[in-house]
Order: sequence, then structure tokens, then C-alpha cells
Amino acid sequence: MSFERGSLIRFAHARAKQAMKKGFCLEVIALCDSLIGDRLESTMVYSAGSERLFLPLGQLVHKIRKADLSFRDASLLSDCEAWSRQRNACMHEFAKLRNGYNNSWTAKLDHAKQTATGGLELVKRSSLEAKWHKL
Repeated sequence: MSFERGSLIRFAHARAKQAMKKGFCLEVIALCDSLIGDRLESTMVYSAGSERLFLPLGQLVHKIRKADLSFRDASLLSDCEAWSRQRNACMHEFAKLRNGYNNSWTAKLDHAKQTATGGLELVKRSSLEAKWHKL
């Protein structure tokens, strides 16, 4: 990992943790999306000799599956896909009403907090996976 990439990752991770403490869950989700994507791209680079693709998370997971890479964390890709659906709900539907859902502001904030917490966990897991593939 280059010094510049490492610095960006450290700053983004620190910012996400600060934002979580302040309750800025949508910021945490956006940063986690970027961090998870970067770590999965690094896994592709280390394992398949791929160039960086800069794809949205769902497309990146699909590309990794097509490359048939072996993952130490067997559920990481599935968990990333599930999390990306939660991320989409938070980021794209926060001010929208949906039939059959609790559309209260409090419920949406609670969902964003759960999604942010899950994102931080996936950042850790995807970082560990990238490190494992780098070795």
C-alpha cells in the first residue's frame, strides 16, 4: 500500500469513527462505502493482478465473484451485498415514504445508526481480508 493510500484510509477511518461518536450516521455510511470498496479492490489487485476498477460496491462484489477468488472470510461478500442494500435505503430513501415501513424520522435514524455500525464492522473485515491477500 502506498503512503498516500494508507494516509487516506487512516484519515477516512478516523473521520468515520468521529462522525459515529457525533451521530453523523449518513457520513459514516458514505465513508464506509468508500473504505470497503477500496479494500475489496485491493483484494482484487493482490489476488488477481487486476487494476483498480473504481466500481460501485455491488458491481465490485459481482466482479470479484466472477474472478472466483478465494476469501478467508467466507461470508464477507454476501454481507457486503446485504449491507449495500441497507446503505441504499439510508442514502437514497431517507426523505421518502415507503408503504409498509415505519417512515418516522426516529426509525430512519435508528436504521442509519445500525447501518453505520454494520459498515464499520465490514471495514474491519474487508481490511483484514485485503491484508491476508497481500501476504
